Amino acid sequence: MKNSQEGLTERYSRLTSRFAGFLVLAILAGTFLAFYNNFIIGFVVTFISKSWKLDATEVAWLIASTGAGIFVGAFIIGRLADMLGRKIAFMISVVFYSLFSILSAFVPEGFWQLLTILRFIIGLGIGGAFTITFPYVSEFSPTKVRGLITGISAVDVPAGTLLASLSSAYLEPIIGWQGLFLIGGIPLVLLPFIYLYMEESPRWLISKGKLLEARKAIAKMYGIKLDSISISEEEIKQYTKPKSSWQNIFKYPKSVITTWSVSFALQVVSYNFTVWGPSLLVLVLSINSKIASQLFVYVSISGLLGRLTYDLLLDRLGRKVVGLIVSFVSGTFLLLSGVYYSVVINGISLFYIFAIVGYFFLDALWPTLSVIGSEIWPQDLRSTGWGSGYGFGALGKIVGSIVIALVLGEGLLITPKPIPVAVTPIFIFFAAMMYLIFIVFLLVAFETKGKSLEEIERDLNK
Repeated sequence: MKNSQEGLTERYSRLTSRFAGFLVLAILAGTFLAFYNNFIIGFVVTFISKSWKLDATEVAWLIASTGAGIFVGAFIIGRLADMLGRKIAFMISVVFYSLFSILSAFVPEGFWQLLTILRFIIGLGIGGAFTITFPYVSEFSPTKVRGLITGISAVDVPAGTLLASLSSAYLEPIIGWQGLFLIGGIPLVLLPFIYLYMEESPRWLISKGKLLEARKAIAKMYGIKLDSISISEEEIKQYTKPKSSWQNIFKYPKSVITTWSVSFALQVVSYNFTVWGPSLLVLVLSINSKIASQLFVYVSISGLLGRLTYDLLLDRLGRKVVGLIVSFVSGTFLLLSGVYYSVVINGISLFYIFAIVGYFFLDALWPTLSVIGSEIWPQDLRSTGWGSGYGFGALGKIVGSIVIALVLGEGLLITPKPIPVAVTPIFIFFAAMMYLIFIVFLLVAFETKGKSLEEIERDLNK
């Protein structure tokens, strides 16, 4: 048996069908379908704004309410995951965002305030699911490929955007905007499989003194005989700690600064670029909402490819190097999008091309942040710390929505005559946020590549 200092995953983990099933369920319910629910509102508002007579402020409330829910959900449900366990908190999150998506389909026309409330509750579930998924997966993954495996859970988020884009472009004429919300309820079907096939984190079980349950979880996940699994006294001591308050996260200032600032700046850009993107295409290119949805399909594909490309590099180049590269390049291309928004060459809009390239590198930051953000905390604060960072970052969704609404103009309908002059300040704002991320990775973030979670925790406590 390998040295116990290497940690549980290094001693026992291997790629089994059970582990693959666990990962698939975590991806589907934790990120893919959760973020379909997150982004679908950006497309729905383009369909309902005219008949509901929504102005920019009301649209901003609708969009920002999800961010507000994510902010609260990441903090509260993230904390519950450290107190009650990863599995039960994960299931609570799935129920929240899927059930209330179904209820959103029955909101009467014009009742945007009710839809705003429902979107807040959906945000609670999305924030919880995204917060829990990465520590959950990370605690089952071996060190050498932890970046790759954990990052995979973030790679498919653009697939959620892609599903929203395709559904809006091709299904909305058939099922209406109500049907788009009903699709968001599909994760309810996954709950029985989550209950039966997703094991609780062994590290969390040990921290609660449930040693037999921890051994059983390891045995089931990796197909190992129960009698061959041992947990040393040293491991029990390392994982079992006095009950800690969530305020203890501030004992780790570098972890707080890295997760909070990068998460905030990234969500300012990523969320608002996505949910406002179809409307901005309508404004700049003078096209209708259906064509904008179709064009945004390629933006979603670009983000998916960006995440996949750099997720494959996280364990090779390291989290910090990848963060530096993609933040600087994405900021530069977003800046070019704003400066050259009006330039068209051979019938091709440079605004659209630069935006696609910028989004490729922008979205590559998500696996980077999700991996490092779930690694740089001690065991008893892993979900709490990452949840606090992601939750604080959700304020970026709100701030970004407000800034864009102000730039577009108070009382402006979401489908007015084009106002391209608004594009430049919006994209300069986006670029500034990406350059802020570059500075944080350069000056504050520390590398975790090749280190076990136990080694990282020991480094944190030095």
